[in-house]
Amino acid sequence: REKRLEQVKDIKALHNWIKTQPDLDADKVLLMGASHGGYMVMASLAQYPGDFIGGMSLAGVSDNSLVMHENSWQARGWKQEFGDVSDPQQKPILESSSPLYHADRITEPVFLIHGTADPRVVYQNSDKMADAIEAAGGQVQYIKLIGSGHAANPEGPLEAFYMMSATFDFIESLME
Repeated sequence: REKRLEQVKDIKALHNWIKTQPDLDADKVLLMGASHGGYMVMASLAQYPGDFIGGMSLAGVSDNSLVMHENSWQARGWKQEFGDVSDPQQKPILESSSPLYHADRITEPVFLIHGTADPRVVYQNSDKMADAIEAAGGQVQYIKLIGSGHAANPEGPLEAFYMMSATFDFIESLME
């Protein structure tokens, strides 16, 4: 629990390795992840501001105290592994490792996608993260997929096309 952010150092180590590779451009690294990977994206952007060109989080965790519906079976496992927000001693640890509380450190553009019927990571994680980034003066684009679950599967071909188009537009805007 206390060492939750230690895993983010792996992202930084990979970025440092990319810098040593003559055929890779360390100045064009975009982070992308889903679920816990989305947490890793947001935590990396908050811990290492300015190192990446942006981040994409699909159904990602931004607030460790607001991860899951309390009655889900995954919530019990989350509490065991990462901590229980209802425990006053654990709440500060959960908050200190939550990207939401460090949104003011995120200097790169962020793209969030989240389904409103996600049973694992409640979509309010992305709602709050988008609001916090905007409040801090950052750049954020947020697609909320009404009725989609944890995989944020689009409801139909038009929604899928929109989501893919918006994703490619975001990436292309960072590569200019």
